[in-house]
This record gives sequence, structure tokens and C-alpha cells, in this order.
Amino acid sequence: MPKPVTFIRHGGAFQMRIADAEDLERVLDLDEAVWVATSAPKAVFGCDPMFLSLVDADGNGRINSDEVKGAVSWLLDRLVDRSVIGEDLETLPLAAMRSETAVGQALVASARYIINSLSAESTDAISLQQVQSFKAGVQGRSLNGDGVLVPAAAEDADLAEFIRDVLGCTGGVEDTSGRKGIAAAHVDGFLTAAQAYLDWEARGELPPDGRATDVMPLGCETAAAWAAYRACEDAVEAFFAQCELLRFEPGAAGRIQQWQAGVESLGEQDAAAIRTLLRSGPVARPSAEGMLPLSGDEINPAHRPSVEALKQKVLKPVLGEVPSKLSADRWAEVRRFLAPYEAYVQAKAGGEVEALGAEKLQRYLAGDFAQRARALIEADREVAGVLDGARQVEKLLLYCRNAMRLVNNF
Repeated sequence: MPKPVTFIRHGGAFQMRIADAEDLERVLDLDEAVWVATSAPKAVFGCDPMFLSLVDADGNGRINSDEVKGAVSWLLDRLVDRSVIGEDLETLPLAAMRSETAVGQALVASARYIINSLSAESTDAISLQQVQSFKAGVQGRSLNGDGVLVPAAAEDADLAEFIRDVLGCTGGVEDTSGRKGIAAAHVDGFLTAAQAYLDWEARGELPPDGRATDVMPLGCETAAAWAAYRACEDAVEAFFAQCELLRFEPGAAGRIQQWQAGVESLGEQDAAAIRTLLRSGPVARPSAEGMLPLSGDEINPAHRPSVEALKQKVLKPVLGEVPSKLSADRWAEVRRFLAPYEAYVQAKAGGEVEALGAEKLQRYLAGDFAQRARALIEADREVAGVLDGARQVEKLLLYCRNAMRLVNNF
């Protein structure tokens, strides 16, 4: 015969008194009309903060009657001996756990794992302190169940270097202890970038004799020529565009040469301001003739070094000569000549791993570095399962100790 329900008067209201597990079970069917409250902020309850956070299923900072019932149901479903429920619980006997279900068996297995890991004297009961000590120990390890592999977890110096390089190229992510490491996605992204970079670099390789190719039309001098071309490209393009404008609209000369008005306002001794103004000016004075003079005196002093490099590294090998003046047509010829290399440069892939160098990237791709890193990440995932089991045991202990206090405060 079930025992009678006890109510205690608080002011003008009656509150059901929860004294044991039998009373706790009745809460599940209790009409909410007789509850003192059906929702309250977590802060008003004098219970373990971690316990309250677990009960607060939606994380809104309040605990409602449905969450209380959910916590009670979760607790009762996991115990075969409910007499252990109470604030005075120090250790939970493993025999009190419901072991005939898969969930219960997992709880018991996790509790035994923790006890054995700690080499505890008692092997038939577990305490909250033991569980939390175990968790702290695991989370402080290099393989701590967070799926993030830090260099310190490597089995040797070579693998540690691989992890550091992947981390440096991908940015990685912080593990639970705040250390930077890599996840499986970072390894995959690194390998993809490494292969892409090597494939791109291979397209620009020269034959042993160094002769020109479609991509490298000036052979081993192509990169230097491209750099010289790019240093002048914008200024030269602007010059020819201004010349076109002058041919179409001669009156535009005043607007094009507005920068020269600044010369009149400069002090003759203000060298820095003079150089700044020159750098902002055209490579040479544009004219309707549309020819770019290449002699030193007619070139803007700020552009002379780059134009000289253009003459020697680009115009001479591409055009076969350095003309005294450069036409728009011959400039277009230069542009077409370098177009294959320009396309190659723009198609560059895997730039984030370039600093490591082709030799190291090839070694990483050919070796077992990625395989070993993934194996450690998988081992870390197994630790995650252990930690999850520990959290479930911790939750059970917290619920056993705090459930009655919570319900009696509702």
C-alpha cells in the first residue's frame, strides 16, 4: 500500500513534502496546480551549479516544471536501488545502477573504468570527487577527447613538426585547454593545398636545358621579366589611356596635367613633398602622338628605376631591342607575350603552404604523416567517448545528491 502524500503549509500555500524516492516518483504525476511555482531562475535554488545547468535543458537560465520532471524521470530510470537518493550521498554503489539496460550497462562500465584508472581501493562504489578528478586528469592530457591534436601529442619529432606545419598553414583551432592544435579537417585541407601547390608549380617547371616553354616564354628569366612588367604596368597603361583621351579630346590636357599645379606650391627645399608629388605623376608627359619616351630625361624621375628594369628585362628580350619610344601596339605585343605566364600566376593554388617549400611538401605527401596524425585524432575521439561516459556518471551522482533539494524548493 503506497504511503500517504505529505503536504506542508508555507504561508497561504501547501507544498508536497519530498522525503524519499517514492515521493520523488509521485512528482511525475503531480498536478501543476498544487506546485508552488512552475518556473524560477536557477539562482534561487540552493543546489550545485553544475546540477542546475544540467537540469536547465534549454539553457535559458530558468528551470521549469517540465525540466524538473525530466530530471526526476532521468534519475529514476537509471537506478535499481533508489534508496541512495539523498543529499548525504558520498559514494554511489555500482550495484545501485540499473544494469539490465544498455544505458545502465554503459554507466556501470564507465564507473568501473574510472575506478580502475584511479587505482581506487574500493571497486564497488564511486564518488563525485573521483569522477571529477578523473575528468580533470583526462582533460589535461594531450589526447583529451576534444578532437584537436596538439604537437605535444605526437609520438616523435617528425610528426610533431608535421602537426606544427599544418597548424601554421591552416590556423588550427584551440583545444579545451586553450592550446592550439589541428582537427581532421585541417589535415585534409593541408594535403589538398599541398597537392594543388605542387601541381601548379609543376606547370611552371623548365626543362633541364632551361629553354622557354609556353608558360615560361623567357625561360628562367620569365619571373624576373614579369616582376619588372608588373612594376610598370599600371603607369604605362595609364599613359596610353591618357594619350588616347588627348587624341579624342585635346582640351583634356589641362585636366590630365592638373597634378603639375602642385609643383608651383612646393617649396624648393621640401624634398619629401617633391618626391611624393613625382610618385603621383604620370610615367611621362602624355601627348596625342601616343608614344612613350624611354630615354632618362623624358621619364618621370620617380619611375626611372622601374622603366630601366622594364627596358632591360622585358622590352629587350621580348621585342629584340629597346626602342627609343614605345607605341601602344608594341606594348600590347609585350602584354600578349607575357599573357601565358600571367594566366599561370593568376591560377596559383595552395599559396598557404608555399612557404614550406616543394621538397617538404612532397615528403609529407609521400610519407605516412597524415595517416599517423589521423590515427591520433581517432584515438582522441575514443577518449571523447570515455569522457562522455564520465560525464554521465557525474550527472547521475549530481542528480542523486540534489534532486530532492530541487523538488522541495519548487
